[in-house]
Amino acid sequence: MAKDEIQIIRTFAGEVIIGKVTSDTKDKLTVAKPAIIYQQNGPNGPQVGLAPLAPFNKNETVALNKDGILFNELAAPEMVQNYIKATTNLDIPAASKLILG
Repeated sequence: MAKDEIQIIRTFAGEVIIGKVTSDTKDKLTVAKPAIIYQQNGPNGPQVGLAPLAPFNKNETVALNKDGILFNELAAPEMVQNYIKATTNLDIPAASKLILG
């Protein structure tokens, strides 16, 4: 998988993490601005929320041991939008809603 892409990471402990993978070595996966993905009940059914994985760290990156990772895959476009909005306060519209011309 390419570096600097936003990925979903599932750990053996059951955590689901989203973040920008900045380094992928034999033993570690380094993730910038990692966030935990959680589900909560909303007025219209289940909703997905994001919370910082390590809000009190000095650095914005976390190195995860690959021994503890069940899988990592590219994040779906909707999750990428949610992640960008949560970590940068930028609300980027979906490509289908862009008006070009």
